[in-house]
Amino acid sequence: MKNGWLIALSGVLLCHSAVAERVLTPLQHQQTIVIKPKEAVMVKLPASPNTGYLWFFEKPNSEAMKLVQDWKFTPWNKNQLNSPGDSTWRFRAQQEGEVTLKFVYRKPWEGPEIEPLDFREYKIIISNKKPELSAES
Repeated sequence: MKNGWLIALSGVLLCHSAVAERVLTPLQHQQTIVIKPKEAVMVKLPASPNTGYLWFFEKPNSEAMKLVQDWKFTPWNKNQLNSPGDSTWRFRAQQEGEVTLKFVYRKPWEGPEIEPLDFREYKIIISNKKPELSAES
């Protein structure tokens, strides 16, 4: 019976220690997202690499977020050659602070002097503080 309790308790602790991953899509573009330190974030952007355009992450001047998985492309249809799909990056909040994650959609051979076809920005606030309620709530 003791072993059963230990296994059950281990499972509960394991579940509570896992941090959920927040997924950011184009719908959250230019919004402010508040997360806690150590929280995981995945940015997921649709792409069609066969057009020559790719998403590029522009590294911010902040140590508040750590890139834990660089660009990964997953086709929507694995059986179709040149299928569009999702470009993803994974981050982990390191410490309290603010950071803007910026992604530009451009051809790899184009330099920064050429305006990207598209861009996405996500302002991230990393804080342990609970959000304040407004007087209208």
